[in-house]
Amino acid sequence: MKFKRQIVVIFLAISILLNIQLIGFILKTNHNIDRNLMYSNLVLSSFINNSMDNIENGVELYRKNIFSYKEFKKTLEKESTNLFWYDTLLEKTRLLNPKFDVNLFETKAYLNMIHKKQVITNDDLENIEKLAHIHIYASFDDFYISKKITGSEINPYYIQGYLDMEKLSEQYLKNEEK
Repeated sequence: MKFKRQIVVIFLAISILLNIQLIGFILKTNHNIDRNLMYSNLVLSSFINNSMDNIENGVELYRKNIFSYKEFKKTLEKESTNLFWYDTLLEKTRLLNPKFDVNLFETKAYLNMIHKKQVITNDDLENIEKLAHIHIYASFDDFYISKKITGSEINPYYIQGYLDMEKLSEQYLKNEEK
C-alpha cells in the first residue's frame, strides 16, 4: 500500500513538473511570437513606407527587448511617414517568423533604391524576398505573406488588398507624365 502511494506521489510530481515546463514553453513561445511579429511588421512597413527610420527604430526596440505592442505602436507612429500604410500593415499583417534574420544594411540599401525610383517591379519583390527571407505573393489586389521554415511553409496570413503594386506603378507613371 505504501509502495503504491509512493508511485502515485512520484507520478503526480512528474505531472506537475511537466505541466510547469509546458506552461513555461507556451509563455516563452508567445513572447517570441510577439517580438518577431513586431519585427516583421516593422520591416514590412518600412518596405511599403520607404522609410529608413522605421527599420532603425524597430531594430533598436528589438535589441532593447521592448515587447509591448502599445510601446511599439507609439514609437512607430512617431516615425511613420504614412499612417494609412502603417495602420494597414500593423493591423492586417500577422507574420510568424521564428529566427527572423534580416541583413539590415543590404535591405536598407535596397529599400533606399526603391524609394528613389518610386516604383516597385517583380524583380524588386524577388530581391526583397531574398534579403528579408520573406515571400510576397500577389494576387490581383491581395497580398499573401509566408515564411519558409525548415523546408515547410507556414500557412500565409491574409493581408487585405492595399498593397497593389501595379496601381502604385500606374500612379507613378501618371505623375511622371504631368
